[in-house]
Amino acid sequence: MLRSEKPSKEISSSKQQTRYGIFLSSTNDRFVREYRLAAKFLIESEFKDLWYVVEMDEFKPDNPPPLDVCEKYVKECHIYIGIYGPFYGSINYKMDVSYTEY
Repeated sequence: MLRSEKPSKEISSSKQQTRYGIFLSSTNDRFVREYRLAAKFLIESEFKDLWYVVEMDEFKPDNPPPLDVCEKYVKECHIYIGIYGPFYGSINYKMDVSYTEY
């Protein structure tokens, strides 16, 4: 799920530098192009040493992870980028909301 290593701190020329977590999410296949462009930018950017990326796309719909797994990844990240349309994504029936809404 992580496209780059996830150390929260690294030593860089005698000072610590925070690497920010970015959670990238999309709700359906309508925005595959936009999602791929965002992922490519984040992974290949000249600033990529400043962050690591967690892609929601890596969570497969045929085997959705438990809510606590998704929540853990989202909470560990500093930034949430959501690419949405008229859809909310998968519904968590225990909470009666989608993972996106949660």
